Parts: sequence; C-alpha cells; structure tokens
Amino acid sequence: MLLPFFLVACDGSTSTDDTGSRSKPDQEEGPTLSVDFDGEAATSAELTWDTPTQGTSWVQIVDEDGLSYELHGVDVDGRSSGRMLAPAGSELEAWVVLEDADGTVEGPAVSFTVGDAPANLELPTIRHSDPSSQVAANQLLYTAYTPDAAYVVLVTGSGEPIWYALLDDGEADMGGIPARIATDGRGVLVQHQLIVHTDGTSVADMRDTEVRRIGWGGEVLERWATPFSHHLADQPEPGTLVYLRADERTAEGVTAPVVFEQVVELDLDSGQERILFDTEALGLDKTCTTPSYYGDSCDPYHANSVDCDPDTGLCVLSVLQMETVVVFERATGEVVADLSDFHKDFLDPDQFAAFSGAHDVQWTAEGIQVFNNGVEVGWGSALAVDLEATTMDETFSYGLDDCVVVQAQGGMSSLDDEVRLVNYGVPSGLLREVTASGEVLFEAAVGDLRGGDPCGGNVSLNTVLGESQLVRASDLPASVVIIGG
Repeated sequence: MLLPFFLVACDGSTSTDDTGSRSKPDQEEGPTLSVDFDGEAATSAELTWDTPTQGTSWVQIVDEDGLSYELHGVDVDGRSSGRMLAPAGSELEAWVVLEDADGTVEGPAVSFTVGDAPANLELPTIRHSDPSSQVAANQLLYTAYTPDAAYVVLVTGSGEPIWYALLDDGEADMGGIPARIATDGRGVLVQHQLIVHTDGTSVADMRDTEVRRIGWGGEVLERWATPFSHHLADQPEPGTLVYLRADERTAEGVTAPVVFEQVVELDLDSGQERILFDTEALGLDKTCTTPSYYGDSCDPYHANSVDCDPDTGLCVLSVLQMETVVVFERATGEVVADLSDFHKDFLDPDQFAAFSGAHDVQWTAEGIQVFNNGVEVGWGSALAVDLEATTMDETFSYGLDDCVVVQAQGGMSSLDDEVRLVNYGVPSGLLREVTASGEVLFEAAVGDLRGGDPCGGNVSLNTVLGESQLVRASDLPASVVIIGG
C-alpha cells in the first residue's frame, strides 16, 4: 500500500555552508516531486515526477549531514520514477532538477522524515567495527528467521535498517535462505523454503520451495515454483537464475530411493527450466547409507553450492557427501575438472580429507574460491584454485576461535584478496569480516549469541541466518539510490 506524502516547501535560499550542506529556495514554481512511502517497507519510498519532453531530469536528495545524492528515474507513460532506500529516522530534503538547452530549472523542495522499522525485525548487534572494514562502509543484505518471524533486510554497517521485507505470509513461517539483489535492480530475489517448527527445532520442507522477487516496496512482484530446490546462486546473466534441486529416483543395486542433485537454470521471463548438470554423472561410488534430509531415501551426494561464470561459460559445484568439487561446462554439462584430484601442498593426505565438508564455492574475479568448513577436522579454510596448473592454495584458515563452532560456518565471500565475509548459521546468526591473518574487522550478531556468551554452552535454536551479501551503492542501477551508501 502506498501512503502519499504531501509536498512541503523549505525556507531559506540556495547556498552551501562550511559543512557542504545545501538548502533550497522557498519557491512554488517548477517541476514537482511526489514521495510515496510503502506500508510494507516504510524505510523505502518511491519518488515520481513528470518526465520532461526535452532534456534530462533527476532528483537531488540531501540528508541531515549535507551529503547530496542523485536519483535518475525510469520513464513510464510520461512519469519518471525511482526508488530511495534510507536508514530509519533519516531527515531528508529532495527536489526535481530539469536540464535542457535553455539551462537548469529546480522545482520546490520536499522535506520528510523516514519512518521506523517494525518491532519484530531482529537487527544485528555490532560487536567489532574497524575503520578499514568494507562492511561498515557499505550495506549488508541478509535473511533470517525465528519461530516468530522471517525476513530479509538490508542494513547499514552500523545495523540501521535501510530496507526490509517480512516474509511470513499467514500460511506458515517461511525461511528465506539465500537472497540476492536482482541484476536488473527490481528488488531482491529470495529462495523460500517452508519451515516447520516442532519442539523447538526447525525442519525445511523443500516440496514447496519457490523463488520470489520482493519489490523495494516489500511486495511480492513475481514468484516461480521450484519444488525441492535449494542454494540459490548469483545470476550468471540478467534474466536467469541457477539453483540446486534434489531429485529422488531409484538406482540399480540400491534398495532405498536415491536423492540425486541437479543444477537447474531458470529463465525468469518464460519460467522455463533447463538442467545444466546431474550428479548421477559422477557415479554412485559410496554405500547409500547417508542420512537424508528428504525422508526415507538416501543422500549420497548432497550438493550444497553452485556458481557459474558468464565469461568462461563454466560452473563450479560442491558435492558435500562425496567430498569433491567439480567444474563443468554450463552449455553441455561436461565435467572439465575434479578438484579432489588437484595437488594440495597444504594438506597432509594422511591426516585430512581432500575436502572436509566443503560448503561454499564461488567464482570471483580472482577465480574459483572454495570455502572448506571443516566439519570433520575442526578447522575452516578458504582455498584458491588454479585450473590450468591443477593446484589449490590456502588463502587463510581459522578454527574454533571464541568457541564458535566451525560446523556452523555456512558461507564465505571474498571482499578482496585479503578479506573474507564469513557467516555462521546456527545456533544463532553471526557475521564476520576477517583478514587472512584472522583479524576480525567487523562482527555482527543477529539474535541471542548463546546468551551473549559465545562460550556459554549449548542453546536451543533461536535465529537462523541465511547467506549474507555485501551491497555497494554501485551494485544498484541509477534508478535506486541508497542514502548513506
């Protein structure tokens, strides 16, 4: 629901003071601006104005610190519109600027205060923040769910909400596990799994999984049924999605049904799926006794991470139970490399498995990164892969520091050559930005981290944190502006 915000002219003359702040003249003529706050995401507003017949137009926004931002709209039937995301409580001023061959015209200003986030939104508690932290200087997108609420939220580096969407739809608690900013800028893509709460535990029922596009107003714009899917990847190119899907079928010589994993590409426009890879191609070389997440079947593969590179046309897939990572061609599904065969000087083959619970694989500007969460050996590491040399090098490793269980480490992303963003899923949500030497630059806890004591022993499941994504202002199109970003 859109709540109209009426125009308010501001007093004063156009000027710049010693702090760089700017005020608008008190004028009634010129292009007018409409600011509409959304009932579902009150920290987000749609700004609209008449598109000029000649020249260009944009909205100038100034915050209480005098910092200025430009918002360039998208024209629809003679009206330009753009989206503003701002921290709760921000006091802002905005006006339309028209520029053509005859010069520049500025319209009357609108002054407004951004509303508050809902009370049931659990925001992160910031424990560490270093001036060199990339997270502190940008924004963080994450999903979380509790027995009482499920949500996706974009926050500042200090934990203030910029945008959010509550995911409960009145039918059941929905746990948004991965979330990604859509490459076209039209909101956030969230992969939902139905979460069933029983006796203090949470179990994912993957039969009803779907992908939803959540608009910047908090509304569901589109939804795609993707039953038995999980682990949504980044978009390999605009208009497509890649994710994993569990497919139960019979296998020769095995009495119980076998869960194979498929890599699926979804065309968002047509809704058509294409199978990129099937783990049946890897062979069934393990006794099918591995417990399954999907009922009475066995789960010898349990792929849990996939990422595709649009430049090389290759995808990388982590197969947890087989303790391997494979690289295959996106177009044909042909396996071009099995990383378990790569030379690894840093591993003692008599002591460690090739991949001990490899959980997260990503294709970065530096190439393939493998996050090894060390389920079996009690340490975690990040590995850089050289496909041509068939080698892997450890870029950093870390263990049971501060009594945080390594097994709970759920995801890793490279912020640059030396810094990683690590997120821990259970027993409560924890994010860390760490250097190669193990120094914590930024830490945010969502929910109760063992009663405030990381070494306080076992606790019941409180907040489960989904995958986290660092969001820079440059990640969004010109028609979406982050105030403070």
